[in-house]
Amino acid sequence: PATGLQRTAPAPRPLVRGAKQQRRAGQPLWAGLTTLRGHPVSAIVKSYRAVAGIVDGFWLNTSGDTISVTAEFLRQI
Repeated sequence: PATGLQRTAPAPRPLVRGAKQQRRAGQPLWAGLTTLRGHPVSAIVKSYRAVAGIVDGFWLNTSGDTISVTAEFLRQI
């Protein structure tokens, strides 16, 4: 999901559904999640759950500064 939409799940859902409709048949659809400062873990979890049934997988953007947020997100899912 777009980083700005991640704070307001399920806002990313229409964006992801549109992307899924536009992809080529058989092509996987992945969604990115980010652990930017100021993004509470609960918002990342909600965003993940909002699109988990639509996408084929996720990637997770993190850094040394947000590794604790990443670890908590992974514990919660």
